[in-house]
Amino acid sequence: LPLPPSPFAIKVMPNAKKSSITYADGAYKARLNAPPSKGKANKELIKLLREWLGGKVEIVSGQRSREKTVTWKE
Repeated sequence: LPLPPSPFAIKVMPNAKKSSITYADGAYKARLNAPPSKGKANKELIKLLREWLGGKVEIVSGQRSREKTVTWKE
């Protein structure tokens, strides 16, 4: 996967069988093995992005949406 700029947009798909991040057609997508309730999907997204990017990850917009904007720093 190419490293994204900061900030970048990512589309989230909760309730997947397995958590993963993909990049296709210039867009990042995250499949998350977590439900979209009580912030569980957001926590899973941050955990997954930290493992991939290393460093600090923060959701800056889209807390309650599938379309999110994320910033990160090494």
